[in-house]
Amino acid sequence: MQISEKEKILLKTLIFLAITVVALEAVYIFAGRWVLKNGYLLSILNRNPEKFRIEWRDADTKIPGIFDLKGVKVRWQSKRTQNYIEAEKAHVSINLISIVGGKIHFGSVICDKVSFWMRLRRSEKEAKPLDQYEPPIPGLSQYNWSEKQKIKRASPFVISFEKIKMTNVNEIWIGPFRTKCEGTAEGKIRYRIRGALKADDLKIALNNSQIQVGDEIVASKMELNFEWKLASVVLSENRGRKWIKSVSGKFVGTGNVKSINFINEALGKDSPIFFSGSGKVSAELYLKRGVLQPKSFISWQGDKLAAKFVDFLVEGNGSLYGSTEDTSKAFSLNASWKDITVSGGGLNGLKIENSEIKTSVSSPEIDFSSDGRDIYSVIESSGAVIKDLSPLNALIPPESEVKVLSPAQCTLKGRFEIQGKIIKGFCELQGSEVGINFVKQTLRGELKTKLEIKDGILEDALFDVSQSDISFKSVEVSDEKGIVTDDNWNMEIKIEKGKIKTKEPAAANFKLMLKMKNSNPVINHLVNTQIKKAKWIERILKNENIEGSGEFSIDNNRIRVKDLKIYGNDMEILSNVEIKKENIEGALYAQFHNFSTTIVFEGKKREWKWINAKSYYEKMIKDKNLIK
Repeated sequence: MQISEKEKILLKTLIFLAITVVALEAVYIFAGRWVLKNGYLLSILNRNPEKFRIEWRDADTKIPGIFDLKGVKVRWQSKRTQNYIEAEKAHVSINLISIVGGKIHFGSVICDKVSFWMRLRRSEKEAKPLDQYEPPIPGLSQYNWSEKQKIKRASPFVISFEKIKMTNVNEIWIGPFRTKCEGTAEGKIRYRIRGALKADDLKIALNNSQIQVGDEIVASKMELNFEWKLASVVLSENRGRKWIKSVSGKFVGTGNVKSINFINEALGKDSPIFFSGSGKVSAELYLKRGVLQPKSFISWQGDKLAAKFVDFLVEGNGSLYGSTEDTSKAFSLNASWKDITVSGGGLNGLKIENSEIKTSVSSPEIDFSSDGRDIYSVIESSGAVIKDLSPLNALIPPESEVKVLSPAQCTLKGRFEIQGKIIKGFCELQGSEVGINFVKQTLRGELKTKLEIKDGILEDALFDVSQSDISFKSVEVSDEKGIVTDDNWNMEIKIEKGKIKTKEPAAANFKLMLKMKNSNPVINHLVNTQIKKAKWIERILKNENIEGSGEFSIDNNRIRVKDLKIYGNDMEILSNVEIKKENIEGALYAQFHNFSTTIVFEGKKREWKWINAKSYYEKMIKDKNLIK
């Protein structure tokens, strides 16, 4: 078949174009490889190595805009962070024409065998002990930050990645936390230099992960999955938690952890209860703009769960479970224990057994972008058993000469509610055969106490305990030789008004109403052994049906008794004293039938007044102002 002249021209043109394309491709491959390998391109990219530096071991290109790199290392720093990433292989697709318009648009970046490091820049004065465990970003000093650095305006230059995919992610090292894992990551990213960052379809899976700080493993066997998107956010303007407001998505994770402080971080600074412990954690969390959404949950199970409340620490075998409702963002975290030990606040190891002690912390919503929360908490117990009350001695001032004895069989129940920094509630303690040593006397009987907290200010550790009461019944009283002096003594105390401050320096102030079978155990220490031999004094000590009132305060290692009034069968006792170790300042008036006396205390001295005793007492209190 004969070819026409036009067909010959077309064929020659096509052959010429093919040869041209092949020639251009050959020239491109030669020039491209030369540019990639001789360092010319790197010198352009690394014009400001303090801010950005990239290098590779080998590189190749066969099609314009598509590059295959090996041994890639990228380092960059912003105003507050330093970052480093390396990959054994990287396949990069870039739209070269987009560069003309002030954009770098990557069609895809696919990396294999990836490590990522990040740490904060600091000034020398901001150095912290954990800095030694942070990643050593090559070529950069961590302590090179200065407040004088200017914040530049956002650049019009935009970098976008249509698809980023990382396989065999083996290390993520952020701050002191070094995660070794088998991971993958992918997503879409758009970033304006010094401006907004936006990410879509982020999927990160970290399997068989181990997190360590230095040589210490803080988490192991972690399985973590993230499916997130990041709304447009300028990170330099949203530091700390604020940037989380742009996060929406899902997180699922399980693993063993040595710390559950992340739960405290989620609850925020306004939570009155702080948890600690090591064990297995599971979580499924849904976020929308940084706010926890319905159907989220987190659980923890371990050998020892601890909770700190004010100055007290509760420890024991327990569990944690927190969740939002199916149709609500309201979150509740519940902790429960069976047996616990309470310490702190001066208390040393009070054991509470066979209890159902529960703590719940709830909030209308959890906004991770803020550390402030509207927190409501409940602490409750029912059926708890205490076999040894002697650890309570650490809370009793030694000057009071009161000591709780062991053993004892007591039950404990109570409920406290905390709204913000205010606590209200009650606690009841009941026990039989409870022993108390009081000024060389032993009292053992049935104890019942009810502590009412009307308004407690957690921040100041100041608690209003008005309307609390104590009863001690069917009490056997014996002296230091073990001789029983009363086999059925009883006492009731009602705190009409009272406040306790547990934060150092601790203090207490009470206005009391009391009833006693007799005054023997109470005023025994105010008279010496010789005086007690007097029959009429002995009759006062055994006076029946005692009632009284007074104000008591304890602070700075002293006890003050003000306006104490005790009445019995034709008996009256008045007292205003201050007790500081073995020294007593003040006065006491005692009357029985037609006999009366006033005792004036000055340090270790005693002055007795038998004539016009009551008038003398009133004059001493008023004129000499014995109670400072």
